[in-house]
Amino acid sequence: MSETLYPPPRPLSVGEVLDLSFRIYRRTFVKCLVFGGLVVVANWLPNLYVIARGQTVVQSVVRPQSDPGYLAAAFIGMLLALVFPLAIIYRQYRMVTGQATGGELPRALRLLGRVILTLILYLLVGIACGLLIVPAFFTGGLTRYLLVAVLLLPMAYVLVRLMCAFTAMVIEDTGATGSLARSWELTGGSVWRLTAIYTVAVFLLLVLYIVIGSLTAFLYAVLGKGDVALIAAGIGVVTVAAGALASPYYSALGLAVFGDLVVRKEGADLSQRISAS
Repeated sequence: MSETLYPPPRPLSVGEVLDLSFRIYRRTFVKCLVFGGLVVVANWLPNLYVIARGQTVVQSVVRPQSDPGYLAAAFIGMLLALVFPLAIIYRQYRMVTGQATGGELPRALRLLGRVILTLILYLLVGIACGLLIVPAFFTGGLTRYLLVAVLLLPMAYVLVRLMCAFTAMVIEDTGATGSLARSWELTGGSVWRLTAIYTVAVFLLLVLYIVIGSLTAFLYAVLGKGDVALIAAGIGVVTVAAGALASPYYSALGLAVFGDLVVRKEGADLSQRISAS
């Protein structure tokens, strides 16, 4: 039997959390590639609708669509883009805790209502935090920009405290408010650690996207011979492939962070009981 990666047996350092996220990713990414690719396809549904009607994506940006078909594609794409990441989290969680996979998509669909409510609550919290920067606009020059930067810190703090909500929802089957409360509870006292973890992870992913994008642009500039259709098709394929590779890492990082916070706050025994549920 393969080694059980999750939950971690003790609190982890920043480097160990990142290492655990890569170990989860390596073990699970093959079985999550389809869901990862579907996340990108879901986000591209409105663009695919536009292309099917004979327009380019650029034309759709210059002349935005408002017909019912486009709006329906955008709405369906948005819902699917919320569902597939949840399925990835649940599949990875079952794999790294030694459970059999299967049924992840139906479970994610059952959580859709909670996810939408959670996003609405996120939006309300963001608006409330955003109101804090209003005084900055009554100043001018460099003072305005400095005030905006300082007054955005509470928003950044709140967002870091709430970043574990969706992972908590999938693993512990909590509701919308319960997931936000659980995230807030676990992340207390760990904001700087989490900021460091997410900063390094985002930097690594940006490097990945830059390398893939640069290589793609070079290859199609050489091989495409100026064929716009070929270049556009190639970029689309690479975008889906990059998303299929990157999406499972986002959720793997969320699992690693969540497991570390549970152990750090509540001990390894409780973490083991959660993994067995």
